[in-house]
Formats: sequence, structure tokens, C-alpha cells
Amino acid sequence: MPAGVLLAGAGASALAIVTLLGSWLPDAQTFAGMWAMRATGRETVEVAARFTVAAAVVLLVPTTFLGAAFPAAARLIASEGRSPPAIIEMTAYHADGPRLATGTFLPAERPVTTIELSCAHRLRKCRMIDCFTSQRDLLAGFATEVERFREAPEYDFLEPPHPGELHYERLGWGITGEIWRRHVRAALEALGLR
Repeated sequence: MPAGVLLAGAGASALAIVTLLGSWLPDAQTFAGMWAMRATGRETVEVAARFTVAAAVVLLVPTTFLGAAFPAAARLIASEGRSPPAIIEMTAYHADGPRLATGTFLPAERPVTTIELSCAHRLRKCRMIDCFTSQRDLLAGFATEVERFREAPEYDFLEPPHPGELHYERLGWGITGEIWRRHVRAALEALGLR
């Protein structure tokens, strides 16, 4: 039942977002773009700022619901005495002290599977990365030689993922880990999962 509620929440929130978009979203995108252009003088940063605002509004809430739905569905399956599917995660990036760590996981007691990519697969990965022109600066730090996977640990989204400053807190987007966890707590309570 909770997984179904989460999936319904993802659909309902996406529908509500599209229905309520109105003119405020383009206005917010314009403001973010102008701020980014003034701060950097780079059109690519302006476009990235506009896209980030739209992505945060249109994708963040439904994606949060879906991200919570998969572990909830696995727990539901297990509660019925069946074996739930493994939830596999891949590496992305996170703050590691003052630097940005890419291609590694936050610590957890889980074995990591590392796959060395062939030349053809590395070339394909490079071509895919090249498609994300708005993320070019960030993705330049990603290695293309390997992919790493592991079974996802049981995350508690009400706790910080690691001590210290989170990567997105450094970017000046106006979102902090504390704000994020407050929204997670509210969503869990609204869904009756807490």
C-alpha cells in the first residue's frame, strides 16, 4: 500500500505542477538566468540556471516520490514473505571535505561491483556526456574508464548523507540539507509513512 501511495503521489504531484505552472515559472527562470549572467557573464551558465529552476520545480517532487516508492515497494514485498528485488545504485557525486568526489560511493557496508569499460563503451559514454552541454563543467571531472554499482543501503533521508557541507549547499541555490530534510519529513507525514 505505501508504494502505491508513493507512486500515486508522484503522478498527482506531476499533474499538480503542470496544472499550476502559470507565468511564475518563466518569471523565476528569467530571474535566475539574469542573476547567473550578471554573476558569471556566461550564457551557458544563464541557460543552466534557467534549466535548473525548471528542473527543480517540475522534476524534484515527483522524483522524490518515486525514489521513496522503490524501497517502500521492496519492504511491502518482503512483508508478504516474498523476496524483494535488489535496489542497485550507481555512483554519481558528493562533497568529500572541500572537494567534489565523483565515481565513488558514500561509505556503507556493501560490496561494490566495478566494471571496466571497453574502448567502445568508453567512447559511447564520452559521447553521452558530451550531450549534456549545460553540465559540461561538472561532468569533466567524471572518469570514463569504469562504472561502479552496489546494492543500495537503507537510506534515512531524515539524516544528512555525510558530515559537513553538502555539495549543493555550496552552489548558492538557496536549498540546504536542513530544508531538504524538512520537506522529506513533511512528505512522509503527509503520506502517513512516519
